[in-house]
Amino acid sequence: MPKKISSPPACLAIDFDNTIAYFQDTYEGLFDIFIRRGVLKDKAAKAYEIAKEGGFSFGKMIKSVEKETDANPPAGGWKQEKEKMTAEFGVWLKNSLILFPESASFLAQISKKIPVVIVTFGNRSYQRDKISRLKISAREIMSTADKNGKPDLIKKCLEKYGQPVLFADDKGEELDRARDNFSEKKVTTVRVRRASWRYKREKTRHRHITVSNLQELKKFFKN
Repeated sequence: MPKKISSPPACLAIDFDNTIAYFQDTYEGLFDIFIRRGVLKDKAAKAYEIAKEGGFSFGKMIKSVEKETDANPPAGGWKQEKEKMTAEFGVWLKNSLILFPESASFLAQISKKIPVVIVTFGNRSYQRDKISRLKISAREIMSTADKNGKPDLIKKCLEKYGQPVLFADDKGEELDRARDNFSEKKVTTVRVRRASWRYKREKTRHRHITVSNLQELKKFFKN
């Protein structure tokens, strides 16, 4: 088990997807936007996977559908249909993206004590759109389109706010990368393993503190 930190965190660097919030819809609603326009489900799913490379955006998915599908384009072409589809995507996003029960209250409380920085992988604009829709408390949002790029974001937190940084993520590989780059004195790594956790079989190369929800992170902060 990693050592407990001897001093309170200077900053909380926390992942967003599946740590603070999650999608309650398994992308069926997203695919339906295209299926309604004659795109086969497997083609829509393939376009989604392609659009995820380097960080998902809905615009990238539309372009991918244009290239990958054999379906006839909507009247006037995909470009003219984009505005309607983007509006439908916004509705799907609003209805599908859900905060975990304790996320809002925890972040509101902790943000009064120390800077909270959301560190996330993905398309910068899309990630900011998702986070802003949920109106959660955070000093900054840092994003990277590099799958291995979170250590660079944590480094920025260290440079700006000092040490130790408390880094919380649901993915073991992200925590391992952080530990590869920073000592326990600089960064405390915490794995958020919820009951609905997606990565139950994921093994890690390093040991990390484990919590089952964000409220358990309060033990790292002074009253």
